[in-house]
Amino acid sequence: MEGQWSGDLIAIAFPDRAAARAWYASREYQAIIGLRTRNACGAVIIIDGVLGDHLATDVLAPS
Repeated sequence: MEGQWSGDLIAIAFPDRAAARAWYASREYQAIIGLRTRNACGAVIIIDGVLGDHLATDVLAPS
């Protein structure tokens, strides 16, 4: 909504951080990681999700 973004975004959902790390370390992903790194430039990051009823104001300090 704000700022510039010049690339694409790929998001993969996992039930928790342990599952995301297990996927990354899996034999299957490690077998193809070279294909991704040779043909794409990007970062792999983990972002914790939020509950469906989350409001941005839930994390703001009181004014």
